[in-house]
Amino acid sequence: MENIITEISENLQSEYTELELELKRILFEFTDSSISVKFIKSFAGYEFGGIKIPSVTENSRLDIPYFIAEILLKENFIEDFRNDFPLSLQDLTAAVRKEVRHGEVQQLHPYFYSLFSEQVMKSNINDSHYDEIELKRQKDRINQLITERLSKIIKLSDSNNIDHQKLNLTAFEAVLLKRINSWVVNWKSLINQEDKGG
Repeated sequence: MENIITEISENLQSEYTELELELKRILFEFTDSSISVKFIKSFAGYEFGGIKIPSVTENSRLDIPYFIAEILLKENFIEDFRNDFPLSLQDLTAAVRKEVRHGEVQQLHPYFYSLFSEQVMKSNINDSHYDEIELKRQKDRINQLITERLSKIIKLSDSNNIDHQKLNLTAFEAVLLKRINSWVVNWKSLINQEDKGG
């Protein structure tokens, strides 16, 4: 059994580093993903690192990378696109209830956790007591949602035949499932070796 513990300990650090890099990659994917925005004034066009944004007229909609949308928002060229994905306490409560009622992982936006993180970081929370309470309740709902989804992901991790495309996992959760599945397979293999006197 000591061999198993030593081997697991040695692998944990490298696994953690790989997981951290994978999550950073997903955050980059999120900022590079397209989002639909509405222009509130005419725009002459833009080119950045091979990405071309054509010229558009006022009230036009266009799909552009998230990180460029943030730049255009600061320059007051577009409507606040974050209004398109607000995660109110009511939305989060509904998501938790739906997750509790169904045995399978329920569908969320692929970058749901990134969107919530952006919303929290960029919300203009004033000093009112209500806003602090509202934010705490939203975070509580997110934690409930994570707990519900995590228990389902852990159950899925014991399967040898996982089709990630058919599961309603967010980008972060897909990485987690692959990692947990790998750990479960390795753990079973190590336990079987010990049982056989290996």
